[in-house]
Amino acid sequence: ASSEEHAAMSSTTTTTAEAEVREPGFAAAYSRFVVKRTCCAFWLSLTVTLLLSAVGIMIAMQDAQAKGQSSILSTQTQYDWTVTGALLMKQKDMVDSALGGRDSLSDAATAVAERSEEYNPRYAFNMLYYWKDGRQEHMWTAETLQQMCEVENVILSTPGYEQVCLNATVVPFLSSLSHPPGLELRASFNGSSGVRCSLPHMSAVSLFYQQYEEPAALADDKLFEVFYGASQAKAPTQLLSEVQHTRDCALLDEGYVEARRARLYELALTSPELRAQIGFFLSSAALEDEAAPRTVATRSMISFGSPLPGFSDENDREEEQEQLVEDWALKVEQRLFDHFNMQKGLFYSAYRDPA
Repeated sequence: ASSEEHAAMSSTTTTTAEAEVREPGFAAAYSRFVVKRTCCAFWLSLTVTLLLSAVGIMIAMQDAQAKGQSSILSTQTQYDWTVTGALLMKQKDMVDSALGGRDSLSDAATAVAERSEEYNPRYAFNMLYYWKDGRQEHMWTAETLQQMCEVENVILSTPGYEQVCLNATVVPFLSSLSHPPGLELRASFNGSSGVRCSLPHMSAVSLFYQQYEEPAALADDKLFEVFYGASQAKAPTQLLSEVQHTRDCALLDEGYVEARRARLYELALTSPELRAQIGFFLSSAALEDEAAPRTVATRSMISFGSPLPGFSDENDREEEQEQLVEDWALKVEQRLFDHFNMQKGLFYSAYRDPA
């Protein structure tokens, strides 16, 4: 009996195994079909994909028609590529387009004198001056201004400065104002090369190392008084040193510095416009106490001129001009490191040394 049962079990097991082999699943059957009929499988898959795509497009078109659209795409406008359709963004696009095409509207291209315009602001030297020990005292003193003057002379005396210096006759952002005859930015002049370099106008040094000017010569304009001349007695009579394009950093009269400083604070408190212009040189809380204003930090910016010699405008071979400025700036960087005795090592940047 046991032999018969064993035979029956074996027979049943064999029958079941044969049934499993004879009835493979869909995945196994399709795999065999792909292997044996590769070409047919490709065309079958492509046909099914196209049919499904067609059905999807038909559904999308029906949905668009139900929403009142004539196409599955939204109506095309000239602002398809803006991030937002806000009115302000559209107006900005129109202004940019107008500025971009203004040159083509002129009868003839206007030549730009070399270095007569300010170069891209990102290519400028920005210096921040503050007390190392954190003292809350006036930053504008005769001694500190002399030190600032000497630091900026490192830049002005770097070989090649004549090729990149700004040669402006008026402060660029004040060029739209009518200037009195003869009123222009102080400048240095190289008699042998004929190169003129205007002294940096956005420098804290320029606010004080400024020759005396009568109010009438400044057209009684407060902005002109800030950037073109000082109306205080004992203002320096000599601005330039014997070295080409550098300042005479003689120690200023302390009485003059105090008077000029008080006048600049007074002007800054006169109007929002003057506060914004002079505020560039002031610490954040300098004018909070209007009775006793005091800046504990100040800054300077030395801009380059554009276009550089040999170029027609700032867009002429732009990358080449940028490379020339960058190469010269690297020379200045090393000279500043040497001036402040800032040392670098194999894994140590000179910028980690305090100036």
